[in-house]
Amino acid sequence: MAQFANLPKASGLYTLNTRLILHGRKKLEEIGKEIDERWENTQTAIAHRVGRLDISDIAVVIAVSTPHRKDAFEASRYAIERIKEIVPIWKKEHWENGELWIGDQKEQVSYEGNLPAKEEMQDD
Repeated sequence: MAQFANLPKASGLYTLNTRLILHGRKKLEEIGKEIDERWENTQTAIAHRVGRLDISDIAVVIAVSTPHRKDAFEASRYAIERIKEIVPIWKKEHWENGELWIGDQKEQVSYEGNLPAKEEMQDD
């Protein structure tokens, strides 16, 4: 239940190596388990694309089924915020005259050396 990695912004790339894709899938599954613990009788599916996307391309799909509509909306919102917090996705923007690693998807980490640090690419 999880394909992995992108979000658009000025022709952005959110990329991972194969090991990190597997790690990302585990994190998406972890989010699904968290939803199961917080909301009763849920079924959750999360998919996140890998590779380069253009602005307005669809990057993530979250589907949550619950007996009550309000719970489904809350759980979906929870999922997208948790993705931003724990799934290893890095943004790289491309322009006509170059490209630059921007940072994490919450834009709280920037990459001075134009690449994520080795520690950030390690599994938990």
